[in-house]
Amino acid sequence: MNRQKLVCLLPARNCQSDLPEYLAAAERFADAIVALDDGSGDRTRELLEAHPLVQVVLANRPRATYTGWDDGANRNWLLEAAAALDPDWILSLDADERLDAADALALREFLEGDAVPGFAYGFRVFRSSRARAPAGASLPRHPDRPRAGPDRSPRAPRSDRHPALRGGH
Repeated sequence: MNRQKLVCLLPARNCQSDLPEYLAAAERFADAIVALDDGSGDRTRELLEAHPLVQVVLANRPRATYTGWDDGANRNWLLEAAAALDPDWILSLDADERLDAADALALREFLEGDAVPGFAYGFRVFRSSRARAPAGASLPRHPDRPRAGPDRSPRAPRSDRHPALRGGH
């Protein structure tokens, strides 16, 4: 069986400090990165263009503020560019998000084994140590991201909860 091609989408703005760690982590699981420099005023674009895993770098004009930011248009542009690479799977991962080595391996094993082509999978978001809250406190969450939880391994949906995996509709 051929390895499933995983393309990672990276929307970025002023992320030069995050990129070295991000790119090192992405090398564990991604076959390519399609990045969008959304108007950075730092070295974000230069770092992206220099890394061999980053196969496409899109760029919006530099600007001093977030005025003009359009997340939907940016993500559509990233998806369109990724499609040209003919991926089997696409993962969107921001510059301040990481998959550790164990999760990267679990993701690859999942894609090579249990993942069902044509399905979309959501993964839990775990905040970095920089954003840890005191015990018992909850972190604010991004409105379109799932809450963090105790299970860190990606896995296929349980068939008893998902009729499509049982052959139903």
